Amino acid sequence: MFSFAIVDLMIVVLAMASEFSARPRPPAAPSALGVTAQSSSLITLQWVDNSSNESGFKIERSFGCTETFVQVATVGSNVYTFGDQGLSANTCYSYRVRAYNSSENSNFTNAASATTLANSSPPPTGRDWRLWPFSSTSPWNYPIGNGARYVSVSLTSITATISFKQWTSSVVIASSSDPVTNVRYGSWGGSNPSTWTYLHNGGDGCFVSPSTLDPKTFQSVSIIKNYAFSQSALPPFLANYYSTINSPSTTRVWPASLHASQLDYYTSINMPTEACGSPDSDGMMSIIQPTGWALDTYATVTLDDQTLLASMGSFVDLKGDGTGYWNGRRASMIPSLAGLIRKGELASGKIPHALAVMISPTVLKEQAIWPASAFDMNSGYSGALPMGSLLAIPPWVNIDGLGLTFLGKVIARAAQNYGIFIVDRTGGPGINILSELSNPDIGTAAVGATGSYPNTAWTKSDADLQIIKNNLQLITNNTPITPGGGGTPRQPLAPELR
Repeated sequence: MFSFAIVDLMIVVLAMASEFSARPRPPAAPSALGVTAQSSSLITLQWVDNSSNESGFKIERSFGCTETFVQVATVGSNVYTFGDQGLSANTCYSYRVRAYNSSENSNFTNAASATTLANSSPPPTGRDWRLWPFSSTSPWNYPIGNGARYVSVSLTSITATISFKQWTSSVVIASSSDPVTNVRYGSWGGSNPSTWTYLHNGGDGCFVSPSTLDPKTFQSVSIIKNYAFSQSALPPFLANYYSTINSPSTTRVWPASLHASQLDYYTSINMPTEACGSPDSDGMMSIIQPTGWALDTYATVTLDDQTLLASMGSFVDLKGDGTGYWNGRRASMIPSLAGLIRKGELASGKIPHALAVMISPTVLKEQAIWPASAFDMNSGYSGALPMGSLLAIPPWVNIDGLGLTFLGKVIARAAQNYGIFIVDRTGGPGINILSELSNPDIGTAAVGATGSYPNTAWTKSDADLQIIKNNLQLITNNTPITPGGGGTPRQPLAPELR
């Protein structure tokens, strides 16, 4: 009888050991929780996912930033953002997050707090043109329709990236209380003083002193400024000196229909102190004015004496259609802010407009189609896609089945609902999705060495972008008469502008 008891005990112990070994190890704790009050009723959360075996994450909240936390939501595995809605205005909330699986819970993240915004007067009706520009029927806001015709396009030889730290456009929203800034233009290049040459030589274009020296020529920025103020205050060209509609592209020919750079022009603007263009030789910058127009500049250098120098600029009506007619700074003559992923859109979970990309010259051919009006001079193109082509993920592709992260799905749904327009060429063999400069939604999730190769917390960013790129097809019937290919739009039209 004693021996049977020992055998029974051993069986129980072995069973318990087997059950324990079959249970998954506890997940690693998430970290770096950050929270942001987006409105009087919404706080967004973001954390770093450090585990590979979690079933999901549990989100706890304390009302009034006390020590009493209550679980308010769960999200799935590989999700690292959450929007807590329906909150009280002007109220402090604390949050903490932990991972879980069938074994047990992880430790909590740090606690992070935010206070919702105070209620104010009812928000004005209509769409804010500063944050979501162009008309509801603009190609940037018009959804793809069920009449769109798709054809395959080979993009497998190029790499997809996001430009958000350079080689994009800086978007600056000015108010009437911002300092008045004088705008002048240097030479396009050559022997005369040029902001492009200064930036190309590695000069700093961000709110510098006129005494700042060119790193190669050792000439001061004041030489460019003096030259610019000796010339006409109007832009030196009717349109981009680097754009053409002529093939071969060695000859500059501008389209007959365009909003010439000298039209609706002002020689001074409101501009916040220390505003800067994109930190590269293109130096693109779009300074949104209280009037509903934006000054779109190229090779921009801002000075600490409230002077803006550039090699090209013109004003764009942000309540217009955002096409190449508006003579923007892209080689396509499309405004540089058109199609950018704007701050707050990724965090909100929706991009309600078409995206813009630069693409390798090996993919492009010397032709411009609507909404583009031109293409690069001395293009070096060797491909088959015209400038202005509309790419999109076809409707039969299940976005949720592609294995994308949360941020990847947001971009993919925009590519399926609104599409992606080619607006410029890259300097290398890639396809660069364009974001507003220094977009924190990307910067906090995926900080890359140059801004084009996210590699930190958005751990699957590279895979996401390649999946999106490899699912794109060309829409062949996007025209002014059949925007998005025509038929019933996939999404409601954008609200009317204020």
